[in-house]
Amino acid sequence: MTTNTLVTTEADIVYDVRGPLPTADGRPLLFMIAQPMDASGFNTLASYFPDRTVITYDPRGLGRSIRKDGQTDNTPTVQAGDVHAVIEALGAERRDVPCGARAAHDSGASGCAGRRAGPSRRS
Repeated sequence: MTTNTLVTTEADIVYDVRGPLPTADGRPLLFMIAQPMDASGFNTLASYFPDRTVITYDPRGLGRSIRKDGQTDNTPTVQAGDVHAVIEALGAERRDVPCGARAAHDSGASGCAGRRAGPSRRS
């Protein structure tokens, strides 16, 4: 696992990459994200995907990420902007976006990859 920091004017966003970049087999990156949970909450779940490159991050103001914008709230719009900035920093044209803990619980861990951003493709 490698840890990186994306420095912006409003926050320093810390994210982890588990696996090779670019992916060894051409599969999309698998993002595991939640609010208000930092990357450490995904350690066990990420271990169930040894064949995937998994990206986790600490939302601004949580875990290792540092807020510099003076705000204390975490809105979906701000979080989406941060996730998009990490995607751009990784140069990820294709990625799998987790659909949430409820879906993962209801359909098994593979349910986390059920919702996709980018070209539609089933793994």
